[in-house]
Order: sequence, then structure tokens, then C-alpha cells
Amino acid sequence: MGSIASRCIQLSTVLLSSALACQLPGSLGGKSGSAAPPALQSQEPPPSPGELANASYKGIADEGSTLALVDGSWKGAPFEPGGASRPRVTIAPHFRLLVDLDGDGAREAAVVLSESSGGSGTNDFLVVVQRRDGDVRQVASAPIGDRVQLRAARAVPLGVELDVIEHAEADAMCCPSQKSRRTLLFTAEGLRQTSSVIQGTLSLSDLEGVDWRLSDLGSNEDPLPERARVTLRFGEDRASGATTCNRYFTAPRAGEQAGELTFDRIGSTRMACPPAPTELERRYLRALGSVSRFGFATGRLVLSGSGESLFFEGDDVAPAR
Repeated sequence: MGSIASRCIQLSTVLLSSALACQLPGSLGGKSGSAAPPALQSQEPPPSPGELANASYKGIADEGSTLALVDGSWKGAPFEPGGASRPRVTIAPHFRLLVDLDGDGAREAAVVLSESSGGSGTNDFLVVVQRRDGDVRQVASAPIGDRVQLRAARAVPLGVELDVIEHAEADAMCCPSQKSRRTLLFTAEGLRQTSSVIQGTLSLSDLEGVDWRLSDLGSNEDPLPERARVTLRFGEDRASGATTCNRYFTAPRAGEQAGELTFDRIGSTRMACPPAPTELERRYLRALGSVSRFGFATGRLVLSGSGESLFFEGDDVAPAR
């Protein structure tokens, strides 16, 4: 009897387990119409910097037109036959921010395009590009503004946050001074600015606490030689850093207007260095001594003046990776 009872209990357990399995949504052997597990979203890689520099974009030079970049730039037809003025569009080569705008788990790439028609104005746009089924295509864009400086950018849920230097009411177009934080979210209508918070006036204190690394120098933005490292760090009344061989120190001086900057009494150590690092060091310190302004270009600090311009990368930037 005990053996028969034991077999009955085992059989009952099997039948009960089978019944429970049939009632579990999406389980193997479930009833017809039960919920299936969600399909995994295809994780295609975001567009690469090379693809972005050779992609097609719309609504930049003309509201309804599409243009194709070649190696990061596009030139339109002259405004007048034989004239030099023509529309131009370029992509910021040092900027690529990876974001997930629609929450599907696949990341898009946000880039900055600059449009100029030969005058002093330059209109910047934040453009989001995605890869779907192998194709690279634009999905959203938003204007940044005419000569508005992009100081930093970061991804937020379903959007992008931009720190910019924009024009206060009394600013000349060349020289914006007002710090602002903008939030742009992806909606059914595209990329839309949902908030803009003014954060004060640009000052030297905005450069403090960051280890700035020189990335390019000169009007052509020549990249540094491989393994060359030049740094700059601002303190309350002092700036210092390292060149390819020596350390240097100087006193930064703010001008009357926001963005004005000079360096006084530049000194350095006197280590014996090979010829190439020594020449780069001389070139850098000479340019540093000619600086008269500072500003930002797609996340990079730019020091400019009568000599070569100096371009630095910081930590809170969207690098081109």
C-alpha cells in the first residue's frame, strides 16, 4: 500500500507541475495566445566619426535641402556667378556624443554642424544620427545659435544637456558672455529645447579645477606630435602646467570684458631636453604669451590672440570617439 501511495503522490506532483507550467505566460508549452518574451533590440553600433564626416544632412544650409559632407565639409554654389561668397557647412571634428534618445537601448551619435555664408556669422546645429539596418541617417536636429559657444555636452535620459556661452543683452555678436544650461529632449516633434537656465557671466573661475590638455595649436589646428603632452591648470591667481619637458608657471589676468585674458611673468624650469620637444615648448610658451582672449569651441577651451591659437580638452567634453 505504501508503495502505491508513493507512486500516486509522485504522479500528482508531475500533473500539478505541468498544469502550472501551462499557466505561465510565455513558458515553453504554454497555451496558444500566451505572452511571448520581448524580442531583443538589435544593438547596432553608433555611427563612427568617419561615417558622420561623410553622411547626408538636411535643414542646415537651407530649410528643405539635403547636403552630403565629404571628409567633413560641404560647399554650395556661389551666391553670385564667379563670386567668392558661398554657403559652407563643416562638422566639428573633435565632437561626438553618444546618446540613447528613444530609449530603445541602441545609441545614436550627436554631432555639431557649423554653417557659414562667408560673413562673420556662424550658425551651429546639434544633429543626431542613428544607424538602422546598416544605414546611417539623421533623425533629429536643433539650432545652437549664431556664434554661441558650446562649453560642454552630456547625455541625459532621452535627451542632451548643453552648457553654452550665449549673448547677453548688451554683448557684441563676437563676444558672448552669458553662461546657460540648456536641456533638449527627444519628442514626437523631434529634438526640442525644454529648459534654459542662466548661470551667470563667464569668468576665469570657470577654468579652475580642470586639467586642460593641449590637443591642437595654430590657425590650422595642428595636432600635437604623438606622445607629446602639454597641460594647463588654473588656480585662484596662478596658472601652471607641464610642457613636453619642463614645468611652467604664470599669472593669469582677466580683462574688463568677459573672455579677456592675458598671462604675466611666464617662467619655467630649465631641464635639458631633446630638440623636438624644446621647439614645441618654445612655440607653446610664445603663443601663451600672446593670448588676449579665451572661449570655447565644441567643448574645447580656446586661447587666442596675436599669435597661434591654443586648443585644450578638459574632462567634461564629448570627444570624437
